[in-house]
Amino acid sequence: KPRTEDLAQTPEAVLPSVDGRTETERADLGRRVAAAVRALPDRQRAAITLCAFEGHTAAEAAAALDATERGVESLLVRARRTAPREVMA
Repeated sequence: KPRTEDLAQTPEAVLPSVDGRTETERADLGRRVAAAVRALPDRQRAAITLCAFEGHTAAEAAAALDATERGVESLLVRARRTAPREVMA
């Protein structure tokens, strides 16, 4: 017999979202991403934070880091290679 349980009574933590992840899964992924970013070398962490999380362009990040745009792009590549794939994808 199919479950006819009222979804309104189901805790949000177990309801899937648009991306198919539950709130609990998203929170776990968030913790893993934060740990991976914290483990990066300082300049890689700064570049990935500025570009991936704060939405700055490579040029803006370069100005903030006193680096070239190409240097920031290199930092981003290295950061993504260093961090676990499932976390930084």
